[in-house]
Amino acid sequence: MTEAGKQVIRMKYEFSPISSEDREAIIDTFNYYIENSFAAYPESKVPYEFFSFFLQTISGYPTPL
Repeated sequence: MTEAGKQVIRMKYEFSPISSEDREAIIDTFNYYIENSFAAYPESKVPYEFFSFFLQTISGYPTPL
């Protein structure tokens, strides 16, 4: 597909509520940003146990279904 002479790639994606099954993927992603950018605040990688703190922090925020 092209728009204004540029190739556009459309991706299909789906949102779902965060669950314990997402623990490693979320912490791995968070740790990537800790090590490679200033987007995450900790100075060093966090353990997988940090996920429970993460869930408490986002509690009450809406999640798409």
